[in-house]
Amino acid sequence: PGVPQVYMTLSKNGPKEKLCREYKTTESSTTVNNLVILEKRGNEQTQLNCIETLKSDRKGQFSVECELPGNSGKKVQFESSVIATDNKNYAILQTCPKTESSIVTEDIVVLQTNEEGVEEGVTNYFTSQGWSLDTWHSRKKVKC
Repeated sequence: PGVPQVYMTLSKNGPKEKLCREYKTTESSTTVNNLVILEKRGNEQTQLNCIETLKSDRKGQFSVECELPGNSGKKVQFESSVIATDNKNYAILQTCPKTESSIVTEDIVVLQTNEEGVEEGVTNYFTSQGWSLDTWHSRKKVKC
């Protein structure tokens, strides 16, 4: 949100394949963004076109709806909350997909403008939470 292009660099719960995602955002209003999620693996690329809506009653929380590729008309929805950001180089998000089953696939992910490395603010936040970078899925360990 607010940053045009970011890369998913860390994920607490995985799967590691989602670390090959790039997020491109264009603002269409003050409360709604168009969001394109690109997942690249080798020569293959999957694109999800999404609408990201800011929840008016909760600062830093978004509802996201994405259309699945293939013109099936199927959509995936998830809630996203910003838990830490510098509003420039990184954001740490908690995401909760809305699934038809009762399986919860909540995750915490790090999005950065730099594809490689870890922003100092991210490292500082991890330290403050008692989290270790070594236990998280990392983009640098995945072949995208």
